[in-house]
Amino acid sequence: MDIVTSTDDNFLSRHNIEKSFCTHLKSEDSLKEIKNALDHFDLIPGGAAANTAHALSALGSNVSFLSKIAHDTEGLSFLKNTKEVGIISGIYEQTGTPLCSPQVLCFITPDGDRTFASYNGVALDYGFEHMSKDLLEQTDVLYLDGYTLCSSKIPEAFLKAAEIVHSRNGLTCLNVGDRSLIDMHEQTIRKLLESCDGFICNLAEAQALYGPNKTTEEIAQIMKEEFKFGAITNGSEGAYIFNQGQIHFEPSNDISHITNIDSIGAGDHFAAAILYGIANNLSLDRIGRLANACAVDCLSHPGGRPLGGKDSLKHLAESV
Repeated sequence: MDIVTSTDDNFLSRHNIEKSFCTHLKSEDSLKEIKNALDHFDLIPGGAAANTAHALSALGSNVSFLSKIAHDTEGLSFLKNTKEVGIISGIYEQTGTPLCSPQVLCFITPDGDRTFASYNGVALDYGFEHMSKDLLEQTDVLYLDGYTLCSSKIPEAFLKAAEIVHSRNGLTCLNVGDRSLIDMHEQTIRKLLESCDGFICNLAEAQALYGPNKTTEEIAQIMKEEFKFGAITNGSEGAYIFNQGQIHFEPSNDISHITNIDSIGAGDHFAAAILYGIANNLSLDRIGRLANACAVDCLSHPGGRPLGGKDSLKHLAESV
């Protein structure tokens, strides 16, 4: 669950939260201390891969979501929302645990920037034993969120899940999610990427893996040789999308007409369009237009998820 609030840079400094990045809290006490210091916040279902799953469902795909929650207010609200928007639940509910459900504090500062602080709770020991084998055996595209690497069980779990998906000629894809995760798990991420068919990242994450002086285009050219499909994004500078050795540059859309931009979840919507396009064999230029359309839709309203449930973004896929 996302705990979304507006605050200033001084608040972030007082709580040792690095602006524009994700700070990984070490205890539930730290989470509670920060929450108690907030004047107000909104409890909104979120999470990078969950946002992507919701966007995929809104585009018309059949989507399942694998995760783990505690039997608490945040977890049960998350589970309820997942079902309401047409996502098949692969959510494992752990009862009788002192740990909370995973939560992410989302701070929006006056400059429009977003900063995060996360505590992973019961996700800290999320593993293959919590995943539905039945759902994996029906999966065409398996999408791994780098934030799940908070659990030491995830590398082995992903490889086992990928083996099931690959056995039916399905595809696997990793999205790191944040540059800080590469700093924490670089060797693990490099190892996982060796078993991935796809890779979606932004320029900062890509430069951490491929070299700080390389341009977006240079890295895209390398990535298209290493992976079957994927994308590298660079904010307002556009994105490179590739599939089966072909590469396409998609400039960003004009968003000057949006008066109150909320950037939370825009990248997750962009990723959803990439996955949708690959799964449905769309051309690269159509995938690029759809990715931009989904991102702009997200930017135009508060929150990181589509405003509607299943099929509510299907018109975007049909119009590009």
